[in-house]
Amino acid sequence: MVRSTARLVTPGDLVALSPHIRRLLEAQGFDGTLGQRAVVTEHGLTVYCGLGEQPDREHVRQAVAAVGLPSGTVLTQNPLGPVGPPVVRESDAVAEFVDAGYRPAWSRLPAPALAWAEAEAAALRRAREWTNAPGQELYPERFAGLAEETARSNGLSIAVMDDEALERGRFGGILAVGRGSRHRPRLVDVRYVPDDPVASLTLVGKGVTFDTGGLSLKSPTAMAPMRMDKVGAAVVLAVMSVLSDLGLPVTVRGLLPLAENMVGPDAVKPGDVATGRDGTQITIVDTDFEGRVLLSDALAYAAEDPVDVIIDVAALTYQSAIALGNEIGALFANDDVLARSLIDAGAVVGEAWWRLPLAQRYLSQVRLGTGVKNHPESEVGRAITAGLFLERFVPAGVAWAHLDITGPAWVGPASAPGATGFGVRTLLEFVRALASAS
Repeated sequence: MVRSTARLVTPGDLVALSPHIRRLLEAQGFDGTLGQRAVVTEHGLTVYCGLGEQPDREHVRQAVAAVGLPSGTVLTQNPLGPVGPPVVRESDAVAEFVDAGYRPAWSRLPAPALAWAEAEAAALRRAREWTNAPGQELYPERFAGLAEETARSNGLSIAVMDDEALERGRFGGILAVGRGSRHRPRLVDVRYVPDDPVASLTLVGKGVTFDTGGLSLKSPTAMAPMRMDKVGAAVVLAVMSVLSDLGLPVTVRGLLPLAENMVGPDAVKPGDVATGRDGTQITIVDTDFEGRVLLSDALAYAAEDPVDVIIDVAALTYQSAIALGNEIGALFANDDVLARSLIDAGAVVGEAWWRLPLAQRYLSQVRLGTGVKNHPESEVGRAITAGLFLERFVPAGVAWAHLDITGPAWVGPASAPGATGFGVRTLLEFVRALASAS
């Protein structure tokens, strides 16, 4: 078993080191700049990594990535520098080391910090694994079965609606998306209910287990990465899977609408009309705009129970990535306090969000008579019109946010296991903030 020490230091931390160690670091050109790495072998191997002048969680992540020790290495000392940057929580540093495959084992590591780090790392690992899974392995029925196994293993209650139950429940949006596939849709309802909860939250995760675009068929290039279209459901289920371990006093419900958007003799056609759970008539203009149709039923269903906050998570529109790139998630919200809380939670954990407007001037692109249409019939502003479409299914007075993670959910080519787990850290931190604010 490899045992070593990794130290994350700012330039200001260097003055607290012994003159001999400072000389060894200076000889390697190390001054604490972000991304720098130096190795000292006196009294065992110690890797020093620079955090820069004003480190945050993203700086910690970059510094840990630079450590370069074998996975499974036991870390025998607190990784923060002699002074320790006050803006970096020890639990955050531990979480990044655990996620990178290291084993923290220093004597003064607080148990809550290690518990949080291990829970966060487990959630990230699961979200990535489930998102990376090919469509042939994780289709709706199997994803629902995975959710049942996860719930049983982690102290959660769960109910799963099959296609017959969805028919009885009038979930016309979910059923429309799944009509072309031999793998029938499912709706997973998983709950964490602690003693004496101080707040309630419902998370809704888009779970299109594979997206061909349906009859509005995608190009081969656009279709190649579409196993990742279940990332919203993967992120939500991953977050749910660790709540019992963390014991936070917030009731959390996870709704996972699961469907495979395929071409087939029964596939929904452009021009077809689906009747949603809340009775809304949804005209299908483009079958490749299926995610919002799937989410609409789950959002309407979520709002039927009293709840403080509803948040949906999805890889929904490429236009969010065009606007914000591959490292910033798009956020829409009908509540300023909720939007600020999510952005702040992301800032704490190193996940960047940018709030885009629910611009009502574009509402005419969503409405169609007394119902709605799933395509704005416009080539621009489509991240916004997607948010406006979803907002239609959330009753007035219910705090709601939509997180579009299309850009940061995946890195690299479609053929690689590129899922990042983006969103997991933010949602866990948001739940922690809910618990502490009440």
